[in-house]
Amino acid sequence: MKSLAISIFHASGKAYRLLSKLFILPSKSSLCALHAPTNCFLDYVVKMKDVFFKIFSMYTKSLTVGKDILTLLSRVPLSFKCFDEFRLEFLQKLFLRLQIYYSLKFANREFSNTKKKNRKYLKVAHL
Repeated sequence: MKSLAISIFHASGKAYRLLSKLFILPSKSSLCALHAPTNCFLDYVVKMKDVFFKIFSMYTKSLTVGKDILTLLSRVPLSFKCFDEFRLEFLQKLFLRLQIYYSLKFANREFSNTKKKNRKYLKVAHL
């Protein structure tokens, strides 16, 4: 029903208004507001996530963590065609910032929940 409403809305606004008086159709704002990403785009994000989690632990002691991981993320193959205004580099940098932030956030949360004796052990174990 929603796909029919969308096709009628895009074909003719007048026809959509007429049919909305006769039938119960979704509101115009709900038809225009949200768009789901394509499966190709979601696959690309999942591939970037897999690359990030495979190599993040290796680069944690590096001074240029973001730069090193960003070069590896830029090698992830793109399986969809981008339109001209799409900035792929911005997407990769945003993805990297969010992944590093959440990785550190949850690692710190796990670290703060441990007892003080375990903290000393963890500090010695990582030397």
